[in-house]
Amino acid sequence: MTPILTVIVSAVLVGCCILLVAIFGMLIMSIRDSKEENALGFIGYLIFLGFGLLVAAVAYWSASWLFSGDREAASPRPPVTEDYLGTWQSNPPNDIIQTLISNDVRGCGEFHYKPSAQNSGEYLVYCTRDGRTWTAYLVWPDVDRISGPARPDPSISPPR
Repeated sequence: MTPILTVIVSAVLVGCCILLVAIFGMLIMSIRDSKEENALGFIGYLIFLGFGLLVAAVAYWSASWLFSGDREAASPRPPVTEDYLGTWQSNPPNDIIQTLISNDVRGCGEFHYKPSAQNSGEYLVYCTRDGRTWTAYLVWPDVDRISGPARPDPSISPPR
């Protein structure tokens, strides 16, 4: 379990525990005899109940926001066809290969690249394991960084 998921699950459990304590406290207060003490205690328990509900709701919302949707990353930056002109090149320079290796990119049995027309030192790399399903990366060899994996941009035709 990831640390973020652990924190969120813990927050939901804490919020639910606060809710249960508040509900049981309100039930016990309703059984007691003194009406004046019950009125003040009841308001306190309502505040406690609201706080527990708020903690549980925020934790649940955070979890649904963080972990909803497609597991695959979105495109790193919306590349436009004009950014990557020309034909795909299949013999990448060593700096592109080294950047992919140093960033633990796996499953690229075959890959092709296009240099960016807008940003010097940036390359769009499409790689495939099976020859049919392509994965996109933006590669910056000068700083040894990549962005991806991502789905290929539909406006850019695949290498083959």
